[in-house]
Amino acid sequence: MKRIGIRVIILALLINILAANIVLANAGPTYWQGYPASEILVVDENSPIKVIRENLVFDLRDIDRLDFAIHGQVTATYEMLNTSSNSQSVQMAFPLVSTINNLYNSDIIVQVDGVDIPFDVYAGDDVSTFGNRFNGSIDEQFSFDNIVKGITNKKYQAKNFAKGQKGTLYKIIVQSTTEDRVNFAIDLEYDSEKTKILADGFNSYGGRESKVTLGSRVSEPKELEVFVLGDPVQLEVSADIDGKQKQEGDFNLYEIIEQEVELVPYLISLMEKYQTVNYRHQDDNTNMSSELWKQQLYNVYAENIDRVLTQNNGFAMSRELLDVNNYKRIFTIVYTVEFPAEESKYVSVSYKVASTMDQTQTEKPMYRFDYLLNPAKKWLEFENLQIEIYTPEEASFIVESSIALVKQNDRFYKAHLDTLPNHDFYFIIYEDKELAFKNTAYGAIKNSSGYLIPGFVIMVAIFVVFSIYKRMNRRDLRVNKK
Repeated sequence: MKRIGIRVIILALLINILAANIVLANAGPTYWQGYPASEILVVDENSPIKVIRENLVFDLRDIDRLDFAIHGQVTATYEMLNTSSNSQSVQMAFPLVSTINNLYNSDIIVQVDGVDIPFDVYAGDDVSTFGNRFNGSIDEQFSFDNIVKGITNKKYQAKNFAKGQKGTLYKIIVQSTTEDRVNFAIDLEYDSEKTKILADGFNSYGGRESKVTLGSRVSEPKELEVFVLGDPVQLEVSADIDGKQKQEGDFNLYEIIEQEVELVPYLISLMEKYQTVNYRHQDDNTNMSSELWKQQLYNVYAENIDRVLTQNNGFAMSRELLDVNNYKRIFTIVYTVEFPAEESKYVSVSYKVASTMDQTQTEKPMYRFDYLLNPAKKWLEFENLQIEIYTPEEASFIVESSIALVKQNDRFYKAHLDTLPNHDFYFIIYEDKELAFKNTAYGAIKNSSGYLIPGFVIMVAIFVVFSIYKRMNRRDLRVNKK
């Protein structure tokens, strides 16, 4: 009985270790990449506009938990003076990082003298693979030259298809004639050098080289599409109902409609079909219903379809193309402000920002916010920078900052500079007044091994318990022999 009791204890210990490490394995990441906000910049480097003062406000009090970072609203309000004796039409811009799907949630507001004005949105580079914030690559992407270069309405020049190229669109209207689910399949063979294929609405696909099988499980009427660029293909249709294979012509299950369609309008129709941004905001100031915005989206999708077709032997599924909806990329917001001669205007921009979350070295997460000040040096002059920061309850203390901040009261900090500093601005918020660092050795192992640690601990635990159990069995055998 004593032996059984010890074994029960060992088993309970093993279960406890495994459970603890399962929790550890499901814990959140220790690092979550954020991206900087930025001063507005003047597109024309020879502008006669002077910044008399700027009030920069970070409001982090109402946390919007979209991921592991802290999100807040940044608002920059400028008093600007036209020093010229002539009126000026000044194009301004600022970059922000978002996804296509979340852009309309970025709460972008541009005002002149308190009145909302329209702005255009230009889609720039994908930043999903930038990695560590501090390696300098993000700063390069946010450089003045790179941002201005991205303000273009030129169409993407693809390798796998031409501007204005037309293709054949096969619309397959599938009707389920039974209460059971139908496994609907299309087989096709093509020459990837002469033909490119884009499929939409299917649940699966497979094959190799020049043969592809498209599959869809149908329990109600459904529309499937196969778009073919180049040489035509033959669609071979089959279906499985209740495990019984049916061939084309065995039943009136579907209808195929064939039509000639231009690629660009077809891609835009897919964008509108799956776009969560879509074009609902017809009357707001985002201009997301404009032809320019549609052109920007086309460039994003066309570049992605070009890449997928190259990598996937001339074949692509629409869902692969639309994955870019969730890629983080730089968007440039562009607008124009009219300045009468020798008069000033109040220009305000506001949008959401996200921190970088870093818990690689500290017991609790640090949240770092970056703000690029260098673009403001393009103005004729810049004076009087006022900074205000309202921190959230869960990380109410500013523990580090590149500009000296004065705490006014709980969760409110301020700073004033007569002119721009020579460096960009960042600050770090934390739950406590001082950073509490992890054990150095533990931190190094955890950071380098990441989620391998739980598995390693489990293996060690199993080995130890198994060794103890094996020794106990040997002792039992020796006792029995005696």
